[in-house]
Amino acid sequence: MLYRKLWICVAVLLLAASGTMTVTALTPQEQLGKNLFFDQDLSNPPGQECAECHAPSTGYTGPDSAINAHGAVYPGAANTVTDKRFGNRKPPAAAYAGASPILAMSGKIWIGGMFWDGRATGWRLGDPLAEQALGPFLNPLEQNLANLDAVVSKVEASSYTSLFTQICGDNTVPVSDRYDCIGRAIAAYERSTEVSSFTSKYDQYLAGTATLTRQEKEGLTLFNTKGKCDKCHVSKGAKPLFTNYSYDNLGIPKNTENPFYTISQTYNPLGAGWIDTGLGGFLSADPLYFNVARSELGKEKVPTLRNVDKRPSPDFVKAYGHNGYFKSLKSIVHFYNTRDVLPVCGSRVNNPGVDCWPMPEIALNMNTKELGNLGLSSAEEDAIVVFLGTLSDLQPAGGLMNPGFENGTANWTFYTNGSGTFTANSPGYEGTKAAKIALKSVGTNIQLYQTGLSLEQNTCYRLNFSAYSTTGHDLSVILHKDGSPYTNYGLGFKANLGTSWQFFTIEFDTTGFAGVVTDGRLRFWLAPFAEAGDRYYIDNVRLEKI
Repeated sequence: MLYRKLWICVAVLLLAASGTMTVTALTPQEQLGKNLFFDQDLSNPPGQECAECHAPSTGYTGPDSAINAHGAVYPGAANTVTDKRFGNRKPPAAAYAGASPILAMSGKIWIGGMFWDGRATGWRLGDPLAEQALGPFLNPLEQNLANLDAVVSKVEASSYTSLFTQICGDNTVPVSDRYDCIGRAIAAYERSTEVSSFTSKYDQYLAGTATLTRQEKEGLTLFNTKGKCDKCHVSKGAKPLFTNYSYDNLGIPKNTENPFYTISQTYNPLGAGWIDTGLGGFLSADPLYFNVARSELGKEKVPTLRNVDKRPSPDFVKAYGHNGYFKSLKSIVHFYNTRDVLPVCGSRVNNPGVDCWPMPEIALNMNTKELGNLGLSSAEEDAIVVFLGTLSDLQPAGGLMNPGFENGTANWTFYTNGSGTFTANSPGYEGTKAAKIALKSVGTNIQLYQTGLSLEQNTCYRLNFSAYSTTGHDLSVILHKDGSPYTNYGLGFKANLGTSWQFFTIEFDTTGFAGVVTDGRLRFWLAPFAEAGDRYYIDNVRLEKI
């Protein structure tokens, strides 16, 4: 198998690794979950969807740079100037959460559950992720719906009501069961490869299709040794999730910009005196566990590190820690390294992270074994940060569907004014299938294409695909307007094929339109190269915004 690249972007990404992304069509349950996840009508007042706080562009966490730069908690649907409503913690990532087990004591530590404090235990539904998905709907500080009936009624009135009935039943099914079905559907979507895709550079490295830079390798080594990161963010295995689902008190200071401190006493009776007690606070309210709650005070759920650096632009601010106190990966890694080295901020030292650190919000149960004084140099901190950048998923751009033809011919169209067939057959370059075009007679128009792609103006994209023909005849790939005058959108590339699989990478800038278009057609053009009797194979078609 040969590997070829062509760079034609104005600003070229220095590394274009071959991808291992496998995006399959959503199941009906997953599709229902996706519809629910992006439905802005499921709030009171309408306008707040799950993605408001869990956006794909940031790894399914907070998508507002300005909010992240300060309080880091997000306003609810009913937030107004006179009735402020904010959550009390930074939105956790909705991706890569599906393997979290039911909350339970394992040895001497608590494992599992969802939310930072573990309150979506899984004890009721047997699925913490499904329970977490239901939490925001009825929370007055989030989507603010009155009750289960209100949620179900809104879904019944949606454009996808028939799918809802198919998956969750009609109105003869108890409302409570249909409501729980909504949570399970959202959880199914969050577990799907569309959300948790395992398509990062690190996944490619594990698969042997990408190489880490020297600094990335150094960061990985430090992550697993001197930095002690892997003690909680487990990096071993074929598809590591970079969490052990436990709870820990890192000694993070209060985020004094958190607007939760200033909202109505109806929602925060303690005002500025509110202390985030984490898992211990949740357990203390349960008669079965209040006697063990003290040892868990201040402990928050260990998050996955997948997509920890995923952001829509380099200057976008992401917040880190359960309360969003840290505004960069460098700052939180530096905190892990020096928390117990620098003095406490006070009257003489007041530059946090440089000459001091503020007091922890809760010092009780603080982890002093695995962080606080790691002895890392600044360069070693930087290496860990660079490694963490390899955990960002490469999401398919433009809405390109069925890229590996694993769902047969779905989403793709074959046309010729000669004669031939288009099927999806084994073997594939990746997976089990590839597009097969068998030509009986040739014409002047022979193409395999997909339409409806969305594109942003003056933006650099990467197209990957694999192909060969039985005779070594070539093909072209073109991206253009789907309809007259067929304006080219910046890509026109001739692929010199062989008689065995070759992998191609092309990077290009979009042109020919302003703003955002949704009428892109990606076309594999076989004329004038093909001849009667030729068989073409195409697979692994990926379009990524870089």
